[in-house]
Amino acid sequence: TITITQIQRDWPWPADYSVPAQVFELVAVKMTWKVGSVYTAWLSPDMFTIGSGSTYPNTVDPIIDSVLKAKGYPLLPGKVLHGKTATGWLVFKVEPKDAPKLTLTYTRPKIEVSGGGALPSKPFSTTLVGG
Repeated sequence: TITITQIQRDWPWPADYSVPAQVFELVAVKMTWKVGSVYTAWLSPDMFTIGSGSTYPNTVDPIIDSVLKAKGYPLLPGKVLHGKTATGWLVFKVEPKDAPKLTLTYTRPKIEVSGGGALPSKPFSTTLVGG
């Protein structure tokens, strides 16, 4: 289960990043990940992207992680294993800046099922902003 609990747009860039700040927006998304215990699966930040109408999906960018930690914002870990739960933030570098619609996509990787068979890779999306 992936639950989005908060979204913060236009997160401030570090002072020495003036060029990317003109084109990209930092979007922080707070989520709770509850990984089921039936399949040996996991969740990790690289499974998430934000669609904004740009040619390429916008990925998690750890550039701001140290700022989040310093302000006491919990980060989602690099991997949450099956049967575990975690709550925290991921920050995405999004182009174009101020896009009117943002869509969060989780892409489940292909998972081999013990005893034979597999669950194919599959994207799941939800609208964060806009319609």
